[in-house]
Order: sequence, then C-alpha cells, then structure tokens
Amino acid sequence: DLTGGKDIWENLALSSIGGLTSSTVLILSAIPAVYWITTRWGWGFARVARRARSRPGDLPSDRNSQRAAADSRMHAIRPVSPGH
Repeated sequence: DLTGGKDIWENLALSSIGGLTSSTVLILSAIPAVYWITTRWGWGFARVARRARSRPGDLPSDRNSQRAAADSRMHAIRPVSPGH
C-alpha cells in the first residue's frame, strides 16, 4: 500500500513543472511579442489620428506662407518707442 499515493505526487509534479515551463515560455516570448504588436498599432493609430487632425492649411508650404503673414501682422502691430 506504499505505492497508493505515488501517482498523486507524480501528477502534482508533472502539472507543476508543466505550469512553470509554460509560464516561462509565455513570459519570455509571447509577452514581448504582444507588446511589440500593440506599440506598432499605437504608432499607426497615432499617425492616422495626426493625419485626421491635420487641415489643408497644415502643409509645410502653407505654414511658411502663414508664418510670413503672421510676421507682417506683428510688424504692423508692434508699438513704436517714444524716442523714435
């Protein structure tokens, strides 16, 4: 009757070793892969959101003309010192 409890301990050992092995594999491979995928998706979503927020006047060539117009308005508004 000494072998009666042996199969319980074998099953417990196999499930413990299997659980530790599978969790180690998941932590070392699946978690970094999921992180990489979600960050790539996040960058893609950010790029789409940036494009959706941009207006036709936000092109670089339009920004230069807008900046020039803003500079000319600032020169017109700039106060003149009393000594000049």
